[in-house]
Amino acid sequence: LRVFLSALTLVISPAIFAQNITPVGVTASSTYSAYNLLDLINDSGLSGGVHSNLYTDMWMTNNNDINGASVTFDLGGSFSITSAYIWQYNMSSGPELDRGVSGFDILASPDGTNFAPITSATLTIAGGTSAEPAQNIAFGPVTATHIRFSITSNHGDPTFVGLSEVKFSDAATVPGAPTIGAATVGNAEATVTWTAPASDGGAAITSYTATAVEDNTKSCTTADGSTLTCDVTGLTNGTAYTFTVTATNSAGTSAASSASNSVTPATVPGAPTNVTAVAGDGEATVSWTAPASNGGTEITSYTATTNPSCTTSGTSCTVTGLTNGTAYTFTVTATNAAGTSAASTASNSVTPRAPLPATPVPVIPVWALWVLAIGSGFVGLRRLRNTF
Repeated sequence: LRVFLSALTLVISPAIFAQNITPVGVTASSTYSAYNLLDLINDSGLSGGVHSNLYTDMWMTNNNDINGASVTFDLGGSFSITSAYIWQYNMSSGPELDRGVSGFDILASPDGTNFAPITSATLTIAGGTSAEPAQNIAFGPVTATHIRFSITSNHGDPTFVGLSEVKFSDAATVPGAPTIGAATVGNAEATVTWTAPASDGGAAITSYTATAVEDNTKSCTTADGSTLTCDVTGLTNGTAYTFTVTATNSAGTSAASSASNSVTPATVPGAPTNVTAVAGDGEATVSWTAPASNGGTEITSYTATTNPSCTTSGTSCTVTGLTNGTAYTFTVTATNAAGTSAASTASNSVTPRAPLPATPVPVIPVWALWVLAIGSGFVGLRRLRNTF
């Protein structure tokens, strides 16, 4: 005795795997005996991804009304459906060999009540083995919450209409936004890092792009979807930048991530110029002119070097501990947060020396002063006498 159950509905929890959508519920116009309607959507009709070799793991109806048999799938939400993966009713031997759905109409509904035809499709006859792969029926994309198969023809015995498993494919959407990581700087460039978004939108991410918020012409793009860092080059040293990151798949580009930390690219300063030295006693005072470029960040110190050296934040310092009588030249470097500049050209040569001793002042004895005074008196008297 063949038993028919009218409009049987079974529901399971939603399951969405990348682009594949497994329906959450299924309703049939009728079903036959031990054949389980739920097996259409719960993977029971599959074995290792292909058709199960158990005829009980499928849906069948034999109401002798091919044009009236239908099965309706509840997708569990609204999706942009692009195709159906259908595992055909199939037996490797026995009276049910090569029986199953041949022609059918596909209808879609945005609400589960009002259905409109999408397309008609035909499934090829099963191959007579248990390893029967899915047949992919492409259509749409169509936005739907429910899809219905209305059977129009059958292979083999027309009193048996059957399917083994059905899944659907959702059109991919853009990925979610990446999560920004840290930005670090170098010379006119910045390295930006991030983590992948929670959703790839149903299609593999093919690339990421990091863009400077302050100048969107400055960006970098990865060569693939697995790289989570890239270097933005061509930045201006001394200018602050933040960065956002987007992810791209076949459907398009995601929204931008939040902005990164602010960073300012920089390099080492230029070399100081006009270095001059003035010698002293065991020391030399060295002076210079600041470089034309500070590298994009403040110069924090200068170092005048011979052996030994002196360091200062200004443009002059005194190198002590030199050896008198030895000639010295000096070079100067500038330092900022990025590092230390190249050395300047050498200064003029100077030789530290001890100061010369003072010239002694002659000391005239007192008696010599008396003699000088007396002598001067005699000379004066003689001149006076000669006058008269």
